[in-house]
Amino acid sequence: MQETCACMYCLNVRLKNEVLNETMSSNLEDFRMPPETKMLDPLLCEKTDSGWHQPLCLEGKYVTCGSPAEYIGSKFQRYMDSQVVNWQHWERVSQDGRTRLELVFKSGKLRDLLKEFIEKDKMQPPQGSTFMRHLHTFLWQYSQYSLLKGSLQEDEAVMVMDFAENLKVSYAVEVKSAHFGKAQITMHPTVCFYKVGEVQMRHSMVFLSDDICHDYHAVHHFTLASIEALAKAAPLVQRVYIFSDGCAGQYKGKGTFADLSLYTGKRIQWVFFGLEHGKGEADRETGVINRALDRAVSSDRLIVRNAEDLHTWCSKELTRKEQSSLRDLFLVPREEKIRDRPQTDVVTIPGTRRIHQAERVYDYIICTRILACFCQACRRDSDSCPNQAYVGMYTVHKL
Repeated sequence: MQETCACMYCLNVRLKNEVLNETMSSNLEDFRMPPETKMLDPLLCEKTDSGWHQPLCLEGKYVTCGSPAEYIGSKFQRYMDSQVVNWQHWERVSQDGRTRLELVFKSGKLRDLLKEFIEKDKMQPPQGSTFMRHLHTFLWQYSQYSLLKGSLQEDEAVMVMDFAENLKVSYAVEVKSAHFGKAQITMHPTVCFYKVGEVQMRHSMVFLSDDICHDYHAVHHFTLASIEALAKAAPLVQRVYIFSDGCAGQYKGKGTFADLSLYTGKRIQWVFFGLEHGKGEADRETGVINRALDRAVSSDRLIVRNAEDLHTWCSKELTRKEQSSLRDLFLVPREEKIRDRPQTDVVTIPGTRRIHQAERVYDYIICTRILACFCQACRRDSDSCPNQAYVGMYTVHKL
């Protein structure tokens, strides 16, 4: 099955793991490299009582364990110069004055592969972080998301949002010249979780628009509309936790932070999944709509010329109202998105990439942490967070 939107850093590790394991297998060795998501255990010290590795190890300041280079090198020392291998690596390639990501095919001694494995994939900072920190951030953020979603109170709600790939207008039969240059439609799912009595609801809100500019102004519009719909569906909710990826031009930039500082009426936190690991609930909604749309168009039951056509059909065919599951679709006319908003022209927060939790304090003042925590102490606004060594203290920023 085709895998799209995979994390480049994790995928490069996986590609080399496969070659290394094939090498060990061909030499009748028992050792195998673990999957990329399990690589913290053999590379770092034993986990603490918290269930996580020591913070110093995650930062590369090894206490009692050796370095990843020593560990991996010791396992493959016998074959460093005798084994010739072929491998693949995703990297940025310059061509005709442009830079793009390509899958590059390489060949060399096992020593060459391991050198790239250690220096590029393990220790070279992916946007300011080692692979160990990158993987820990992904695992930690997802664990906090799961913890929060599984223990919601009636006054709390979780939102997961993401832009889908633009939909193209669809015809069962089209002339040749119409195939190249089709109009496109923005689809932005927001999936909400909240409790009504003892029932946990999954409420999907899918926004459709002919405006295909995916910027923080669009995010602001979709966020306000999502909060408004949530208020109607779950009036007891006072705390909203929004989860998204960390795209700077959309969810994790100075404009979005300015908007966050100006939201009033409900207490809102914005939480960011690990780098390149922001897919999930929103993708499920995208898949449902895309598959249903493909079936309808291919059977000549539907023509989609614009967002209004798509909204009309989806509202009729895909709206859901069940005991614990809802799906609503919203049409957003192009002119409703306002981009002349000088109030969001603020300063950039230094070190934004390391921020994974943010909350409003006052207008143009927010507080942030390097990782999120939803332990009972943090949800009660206590200063006694047991995970402070991992998530850090809140830092206040004036925008």
